[in-house]
Amino acid sequence: MEKILSIIIPVYNVEQYLDKCLSSVLNINQREEIEVLAINDGSTDGSLEILKKFQKEYPSVLQVIDKQNGGHGSAWNEGLKLATGKYIKFLDSDDWFSNLDRLIRLLKNLDVDVLFNNLNIYYSVSNTNKLVKIPIEANKVIDADTFGWDSIRFGSDLTNFHYCVYRRNLLQPLYPLFLEKTSFDDGILFVAPLIYCRSIFYSDFEVYNYLIGREGQSMGKGSDVVKKVRQIYNVRMNILHFCHTHSTSSTSKIAKLVKIQNSLVLKLFAILNRLPLEESKEKTVSLYQEYLLLPARGKNFYIRMYEMLPFNVYWFILNSLKKWLK
Repeated sequence: MEKILSIIIPVYNVEQYLDKCLSSVLNINQREEIEVLAINDGSTDGSLEILKKFQKEYPSVLQVIDKQNGGHGSAWNEGLKLATGKYIKFLDSDDWFSNLDRLIRLLKNLDVDVLFNNLNIYYSVSNTNKLVKIPIEANKVIDADTFGWDSIRFGSDLTNFHYCVYRRNLLQPLYPLFLEKTSFDDGILFVAPLIYCRSIFYSDFEVYNYLIGREGQSMGKGSDVVKKVRQIYNVRMNILHFCHTHSTSSTSKIAKLVKIQNSLVLKLFAILNRLPLEESKEKTVSLYQEYLLLPARGKNFYIRMYEMLPFNVYWFILNSLKKWLK
């Protein structure tokens, strides 16, 4: 019998957090309705041993896939390939779920492409929480092609994994969906579900608990700036290419996609000057060519300067300003 939900968990050196994560998906009343795919991505700490302990206790629910390190995206791709549930939800192994029984009951009575739930953000340094709600009418199946995506006051990440459950058949045909050996690989979920979904539903309760402040987290402090900029560039160029090669006829979706692409381009222009001169020039030129393909284009300070000045002068001014502002 088909499981109602596949939960995909990439695992890499998170022994401190893994017990809480796994307990949140396995210590529930309806666990036989789900499959949990935990992909150990070459961990060198005790994460694999913790996975095996839980697998021994929940053999009919938890599958442990042990693979060589390929990065977060490679683990998600592996889980996406193996998933068999009607729906998929991604969970990072330093985060955890709430209200999973309630979610399963809801999914058993739904037939939609994307389900939205609220997000709880937990800030570990200050020990505080922030609840993020979705500005969509609740408890109603909505036609995604006629829905007013472009009128929603929300960020580019509305269809990202923190907020969403996806129909497996929506994403699995796009395998391999995620870039590998990079951070920020979840960015493709800003656009892929939006382009292909035909029906959506919002239920006003939180499921995903997102930890901010863990040491070594990709969004945390202390990351190498140049490496991070290169990774952001690769991910965002991949998103832009995806939008060029996967289309939709929905005018509202197109308007939302153009807003997302503009946001990604404008923010990327603001950081490429942190790369060495020649690399910065090469990547900025490529990004600008993608920018020119957009049917509607916003402008910011960086693009205006780039269009006005020789690149060496543009790069020098931006780096001088950066040093001056420190």
